[in-house]
Amino acid sequence: MGASFTTHHVLFLVWFFPATFSLSFFFFKAESISNVSCNEKDKQALLTLKRGLTDHEHVLSSWSDHKDCCIWDGVSCDNKTGRVTELHLNYSRLGGEISGSLLQLEHLNYLDLSNNDFNCTPIPTFLGSMYSLTDLDLLGANFCGLIPHQLGNLSRLRYLSLGSNSDLYVDNLRWMSGLSALQYLDLHSADLHKEVDWLQIMSRIPSSTQLQSFDAVRYFGNPQLCGAPLPKRCIPPIGESHNRTSIGKTKEDSESSSFYMGMGVGFAVGFWGVCGGLFLNRTWRHAYFKFVNDKKDWFYVTTILKVKWLLEKLRSGHLSK
Repeated sequence: MGASFTTHHVLFLVWFFPATFSLSFFFFKAESISNVSCNEKDKQALLTLKRGLTDHEHVLSSWSDHKDCCIWDGVSCDNKTGRVTELHLNYSRLGGEISGSLLQLEHLNYLDLSNNDFNCTPIPTFLGSMYSLTDLDLLGANFCGLIPHQLGNLSRLRYLSLGSNSDLYVDNLRWMSGLSALQYLDLHSADLHKEVDWLQIMSRIPSSTQLQSFDAVRYFGNPQLCGAPLPKRCIPPIGESHNRTSIGKTKEDSESSSFYMGMGVGFAVGFWGVCGGLFLNRTWRHAYFKFVNDKKDWFYVTTILKVKWLLEKLRSGHLSK
């Protein structure tokens, strides 16, 4: 009786500690995420933005003062701070006025207003003061007029898409010299004929279907340029990931990695803590292996009996026919 109790006690510990470490970490992480709510300043800024927009498809119906803005459609927040980091409002048939309240979203790094209809209004100049932006997509949103030079202030911008806005134009592109982190540029359909020396202000060739389609000879005479289709490769800025494959990824990728790493460490600590106890305690070790051996015999005998019973049932059924 005593040996049986010890055996089951040891088996329970072998299961309990790893499970406890893993589950406690999981629930701690889940609770920390669920307890983070939208920043009130960001929420009011988004509500002001909504009031200026025309929403034909009611895609902003979830944007209510009575709900957490982090669960609104098209809104993504930082899991730790509750600050709004991304706005995905593409293909929403939005129009109207883009409010300057966007400037209050101090942590916004991704803004996608593509494929809407802003009725040939100019691109808001205040977008050039949203210094945290890394991705700005205004593709096919029916903007008109001069592309604002203020966009050159966005030194962190990696992705800029202004294509398919047929009435956009530039008087010069010298403001682009401030876009030191730019990796993708789309200006197709924009009128660039007034700017003839734009290559002289660029240090790298941003990736896009139109620029990559040119022959390398089109870029000769500009020794400062790097990037495809030229053989000269660009040196990525310090701290920039070399394996970035899509636009708009956030630091949530690294947070997910730390989550799974934490679960792995918790399991390892619990498991090896118990295994260490088994290794150092002779009585526990013998009891554990005896239990495993007994269970192996039980499983073998049970399997043989079940197979024999099944064969007899099949045989008796066949004979009855």
